[in-house]
Amino acid sequence: MHPARAENERSARPGARSRFSAAPLLVAWILVVLTVQPWSGSAERSTTADSGGALKGALLLACIGLLAARATTTTRFRVPPFVAIYMVYGTVLTVASIALDHPGETVVRAARLTIAMLVPILAWPLVRRRPALMVDAHLVAYSLLAALVLVGAVVVPDRAWHQTTGSGGDRLMGAILPMMPPRVGEIGAVLVGLTVLGVLGRRVRPALGVALVGAGLTLLVLSRTRTAAVALVLALLLAFVVARRSALGRRGLWIITVTAIATIPVAPLVGGWLTRAQSVEQIATLSGRTTVWEFIARSETTASELWWGRGLGQKRVVLRRGEGDIDVMAIDNTWLGAYWEAGVVAVVLIVLAVLVLGYLAVTSPGAYVRATSTFLVVFVLGSTFSESGLSDVSSQTLSLVVAAVAVHADRHGQGRQDELDGRRRRPAPGETVRPISPVVPIVRPSPAP
Repeated sequence: MHPARAENERSARPGARSRFSAAPLLVAWILVVLTVQPWSGSAERSTTADSGGALKGALLLACIGLLAARATTTTRFRVPPFVAIYMVYGTVLTVASIALDHPGETVVRAARLTIAMLVPILAWPLVRRRPALMVDAHLVAYSLLAALVLVGAVVVPDRAWHQTTGSGGDRLMGAILPMMPPRVGEIGAVLVGLTVLGVLGRRVRPALGVALVGAGLTLLVLSRTRTAAVALVLALLLAFVVARRSALGRRGLWIITVTAIATIPVAPLVGGWLTRAQSVEQIATLSGRTTVWEFIARSETTASELWWGRGLGQKRVVLRRGEGDIDVMAIDNTWLGAYWEAGVVAVVLIVLAVLVLGYLAVTSPGAYVRATSTFLVVFVLGSTFSESGLSDVSSQTLSLVVAAVAVHADRHGQGRQDELDGRRRRPAPGETVRPISPVVPIVRPSPAP
């Protein structure tokens, strides 16, 4: 029997697909996403606290064990470039953090970052033939998070709203699983973007897509998260542009155009939602964020702090404006936060990883993977302006990991296809080609007249 025919028959057997079941990856990725969530309300306001840090590390190890259990002695793994750079970053930071005065928290975070990068490597056997599987797992995880937020708003409404003054109303937050409004908005935006791309790419059923988009928009609107909304629009637009030669891209650009025209009559409402009843000064200072950024720019640093930072977990700064006037404020900028936590070395490595991933995303051979990976990269880049995360294991980092794995698997599959195409023999005169496989044709002699 021809090898191609044998492979096709093996793939058609009921047990063939069970070996590549998506269940282990879905379970593992949902657990990984849960490890980047605060597990107590105090963690959102602490300067260094990482609620359940040891338990989160144990959960990551459990995910690694779940994926490693499916590996055999002949299993081959591949490391995406983005993941490789982050593993170097995590390893270097783990070693460098030992020299800090209080290295405990930093060592735990750096080690957890390195361990988390093992998850996409061990998931390679499951995704190498299905590049979009990692995107599907991310969509499922964010759908569950969105469901938790919505259920919390119904079950415990008194804990589901973040009270604000002068911002046009309270903002939706997580009640069952603690989440601040920006995180809720991020979940809604990613859910909307991946669902729209999934429906247009025919990976999500339209009826389910309508429900998921509705849930995502509800989270985005009620959380009043402007950064996530702007990043969503830009990310979808660029995702459709890079996939414009496909039906997905053309339909998406048409939807963007129609939506923009339909928004014109309600422009005042959109403007009011964006301003959140804030003054011009509040908008100019980005709700006080620029105060923290100026403090970081003026702070004196030693040579060690310049290169290696002050330790992972230092995501907030203490501002002293006078006698007894002390305020703890979040940095809320990925690049300044990375510099403050891990120094110039971290910023250089993170920029390198993102640039490499961005190039690979926009040049990925598959239209759906190219669109979804570009969406995730652009969305994360947009959110880094007013949110921190890429220096640590965070929702931003995991979104980029999803894009990196999908792109790497897509390119690997294209490379295997090109290699097989190069091995095909041209039919000799008098021969006909009868394909029995979408990959390798069989050349048979023509029947005698």
